[in-house]
Amino acid sequence: MICLVRADNNDIAKGRVEATIKQYSIQCHPVRWSAIAGDLAQENLGLSQSGWSSLVNCISVVFHAGSVNALTIHNFF
Repeated sequence: MICLVRADNNDIAKGRVEATIKQYSIQCHPVRWSAIAGDLAQENLGLSQSGWSSLVNCISVVFHAGSVNALTIHNFF
């Protein structure tokens, strides 16, 4: 699993994910995920061209919790 995190760099992104895992006592082995710094509001998620190319070539599914909430609210009205 790759977590896109709003952060200045990948180390800070990883730290944010680790803190959240600890805060909620989530059982998740570190080998099962990685974190990359990015921004949903920017083109190519705020990644460099090489970072964007690497990402799109290794993922097959995208989970976005915000999109689920927006879809649910949109369908409700």
